[in-house]
Amino acid sequence: MNFKKFIKLKEEIQQDEPMSEDEELLFNSLVQMVQQKEVSDCVAVKRRVNPWKILTPAISFLGIIAITLTFIFTLNRSKDFKYSDENIQSTESTFIDMNSEFKWFDLAYIEPYINKVFVSYDSISNDNLYYTCKAEIELSIIYLTVVINEKYDYKFEIANDAVSKELNDYSIIYSSESSRVDPQIKYMGWIKVETETVYFDYVQMPAMGDEAFFESIQQIIKLKN
Repeated sequence: MNFKKFIKLKEEIQQDEPMSEDEELLFNSLVQMVQQKEVSDCVAVKRRVNPWKILTPAISFLGIIAITLTFIFTLNRSKDFKYSDENIQSTESTFIDMNSEFKWFDLAYIEPYINKVFVSYDSISNDNLYYTCKAEIELSIIYLTVVINEKYDYKFEIANDAVSKELNDYSIIYSSESSRVDPQIKYMGWIKVETETVYFDYVQMPAMGDEAFFESIQQIIKLKN
């Protein structure tokens, strides 16, 4: 690969994704290596060196360049990669599979109250993104969505008056809405621990207030030991 072809390859890569400052420095260093290599090859040819002595290191050198360029190109793409909702599919799963895939959360308390579990995944990469389930505990109902892939941006709407509360093992962001018809309170919010986030929609019935809700949510959503 001569110097002109090398620069042309750089332009093709930049047309697809702009390089970062670090990637630009790495690429420029490779340009200098190519220039030095061309000079040394010319000198070697003039001295009538055995062509195989030139060809062997040249092949190795081009291999190193190819690997480096592939790394730059792949890294440049992966930085901005985003999952598309159009490619997300859901299928029925099991509580065992769901709970075992969690790194931080433990939902063992509500296992007897869960009917079905679903996992949503990206149909292109086959990466699992989140799990959903519903549990009915006496008269109360809770819908849970546990996002296990931190690269996926889950769309969750919550009231503007949401507040934060520090509990024993984690912080919780939530909002509440009382019903004027039924004796219930609806709580919405999320709990984020490291790379995982639990989004909940909890209907407390009968309505017993925030303190009862805090106690219940800490029983339902625990952290793994």
